[in-house]
Amino acid sequence: MNRLRKALGIVALVLGNSCKESETLANKLLERFPNQIPSAAEVKKYRTPGAKYILVHIKQTHFSEGPFKSSELSLDEKLEIYASIDRSQRDIYRILSYLVDTGFISEVRSEGFTTENTPSIQNEYLSVLDKLRNASIFRVDPIYLYAGVRVLKRMVNGEEAIPDNSNIDDIRREYEKNQKEFDVFKYVPGGALVLALENRLRIKPSETNVSRDDAFDRREDTVLIFSTQSDAPLQTIIFGANHDLRDNIKRWNRSHEDNKLSLIIITPDANKK
Repeated sequence: MNRLRKALGIVALVLGNSCKESETLANKLLERFPNQIPSAAEVKKYRTPGAKYILVHIKQTHFSEGPFKSSELSLDEKLEIYASIDRSQRDIYRILSYLVDTGFISEVRSEGFTTENTPSIQNEYLSVLDKLRNASIFRVDPIYLYAGVRVLKRMVNGEEAIPDNSNIDDIRREYEKNQKEFDVFKYVPGGALVLALENRLRIKPSETNVSRDDAFDRREDTVLIFSTQSDAPLQTIIFGANHDLRDNIKRWNRSHEDNKLSLIIITPDANKK
């Protein structure tokens, strides 16, 4: 009996070591991925045995022109909507900063960026602020504020959007004069965009023009296709808080035995219900 127990113990030990040895790189990364991140209310992990990839979904509230086109909302209500977007994107900036600084990511896929239309980071950031200004949500010329942020952060790279006939002192004065108002909306265009402007992060497309025509499933499935075409096992997507990729991944894993995905969902503090 003792010999049998000893033999069974050896078998169990061998099987246990074998399982550990056969664990995929993706799932090893899943275990190492932090369970607590600054400005994240929640980090949930969904492990798939044999997964080749991990998809990290960071939930977001993103910019939309709808609120300031509404005739039913007061200016104060509109301001609060955009302030809430800023809070979500500010949290995302901190979450991404932490993941960049700890070496987990160097790029993200971002909602709204397509393979056919990936605008320059500078133009995308400025265009959102310009829309806010045109709607009287934002009253300061964003070109000064954008340039002020870049110059004050010592990030001049020869392509600065500095207004004609202006020098750095003019920009600094203009920025500091309006800094309080600007800071309320600084992250509205996107926390990832701000990081990209700081040359700390690369933004890649998450969808196609065709997939964008569908609000949910087709767009979400396109994220999975893009993620599993990469060489890197850890893929990060910034997608709206109403998107739930769990069902998409379950369907995907049933039909893609060699390209299975594990999932991590990060909820920013501002998006915690």
